Amino acid sequence: MSRAALQAMTSDIVDALLDAGMADNGTYTAPAGSPIACRVIVDKAVDAFGTVGKVTHGRVALTLLLAEIPSPARGAVVAVDGDTWRLVERIDGDAAVGKWLAEVAA
Repeated sequence: MSRAALQAMTSDIVDALLDAGMADNGTYTAPAGSPIACRVIVDKAVDAFGTVGKVTHGRVALTLLLAEIPSPARGAVVAVDGDTWRLVERIDGDAAVGKWLAEVAA
């Protein structure tokens, strides 16, 4: 499947998730950048591997569509429904999405 086809299919899926209340509209602001409207999937219960294989619980992960934000950057800020997070580390993704661990932005 081509990158464009995968991104289009993922966009349709996220639209369905928006309709079901399982995804949100938000803004992405790169370090020293301007806010960009985007769709975001917020997962507030992620287990992730920390240093030396230690598992950390209850982290927040944000999934961003690469068709909207082609190169998400560490330190960027994502705002959704009054909550604001800073991207810390990319943990997953493919040609259509990037999934990032996030922390509350000050």
